[in-house]
Amino acid sequence: MKWRKMSKLESKYPNTFYRVSAKAIIMDDQDRILMVKEDSSHDLPGGGIDHGESFKQALKRELNEEVNFDQEIDFDYQILGVETAFKENKQAWLLQIICKVNFEEMPQFSVGKDADEIDFLSKQELAKLENPGAKIAYRWAFGDEKSTVKKKLIVGGGEKCD
Repeated sequence: MKWRKMSKLESKYPNTFYRVSAKAIIMDDQDRILMVKEDSSHDLPGGGIDHGESFKQALKRELNEEVNFDQEIDFDYQILGVETAFKENKQAWLLQIICKVNFEEMPQFSVGKDADEIDFLSKQELAKLENPGAKIAYRWAFGDEKSTVKKKLIVGGGEKCD
């Protein structure tokens, strides 16, 4: 396979309509949300689901890459809904599946290889951030509408429920 430089108008993911990712809301006992800072922007931990991976496998791998999550630890999760956005820098549509992750006992987290910083942020701290990832975290974690984007939940068969 020959590698070539991508033009500015070419998608980073040429064989997909959407790049699908798993994003985790992890809340500590003080109701603070675990956030990852990468390239000076805050976001929920998580990332792309690779071909052949289950949602939970992808979430475990991404949490390991960003917050050094021990992949042997089990957890439960509840899918809350989805967010979509067009990313100019990747020339692609992204579909983020947002879920709430629950642990029997909160594990230790530290900065992983794909993050610059990590921290648990309070509702007030998160509300002050203006980047899209922080707004998504705020909206799904606290249920408050901080933007005009409406929550949607995909139910079996692709049916949308408001």
